[in-house]
Amino acid sequence: MRIRIGPVVFAVCAAFATGAAATPEKAGPRVIFHTVAGDLVFALYPEVAPNTVQQFLTLTRNGVYDTTQFRRLVPGFVLQTGTADDRIVPLNATQKGLIHKLRGEYRPEVRHTRGVLSLARPDNDPGAGETSFSILLGNAPHLDGKYTVFGELEIGADVLEALERVPVKDGTPVLPLTINSAEVAETPEALRGKTLKAAVALATAMPPAEQRLSSAPPPWSGLVIMMALLALAGAGAALWGRGLRPVLFLSALIGGFVLFVYLVPLSGGRPWLATAILLGAAGLFRALSFFESASRTSRG
Repeated sequence: MRIRIGPVVFAVCAAFATGAAATPEKAGPRVIFHTVAGDLVFALYPEVAPNTVQQFLTLTRNGVYDTTQFRRLVPGFVLQTGTADDRIVPLNATQKGLIHKLRGEYRPEVRHTRGVLSLARPDNDPGAGETSFSILLGNAPHLDGKYTVFGELEIGADVLEALERVPVKDGTPVLPLTINSAEVAETPEALRGKTLKAAVALATAMPPAEQRLSSAPPPWSGLVIMMALLALAGAGAALWGRGLRPVLFLSALIGGFVLFVYLVPLSGGRPWLATAILLGAAGLFRALSFFESASRTSRG
């Protein structure tokens, strides 16, 4: 009995090809997202999802994704952006006019695997996708044929891992995962000319508010420091024989410095805000002193 090898080999190869995820042709332009964790570079699939890709490029070129945030994080599943209306900086009228609803564009051979871009939409409306999208953090075959896959992460796997490691509470990252800005590299040469930022450790670079507040020194420590410095200043003034005026001056400097140290962590780690509060308090006390002296003068 003779077995024809050719048809058998062809059938095996066809079955293997059917079971494997296809690699779609990629568009020339690349989209670069400059996030708080580093830069992500995406390649897009214009043949698979032409309408989705066209709108994604248009919105990126016009700054729609600037200051957008990743609002949903499920490690091993998805990292999803909020809507364009959820940006830190509101959209202008021109940007809003560029957003249109997108119908699903499905190709059964294009699978939801780690790193692909998938257009988000309401669960009950396949034709209501707009700006929100997910970066897959693992394989999700149950999404195949239901959500539009329109691109993939090409550069920045370490950045994606850094974003995925951020702690989560009820599906929401505890840190603001912001897309600071987004741009399109129109050609490979333009992409090569970019200096891409590698991954940064977000938990170290941006501590949550609870950590910032807990980093403030305990109240008693400042009092001990102030008393010690005042005692030292008093001893110096007694030895020099210049009276209490140097002590009062030094006390004001020490008090202002200690207050500034306390205000920095309480103002979210922003020295300029702590300085503004300190100067405002000093100005208020100065104004009160002025009105008090004026009142005494009028009574005299």
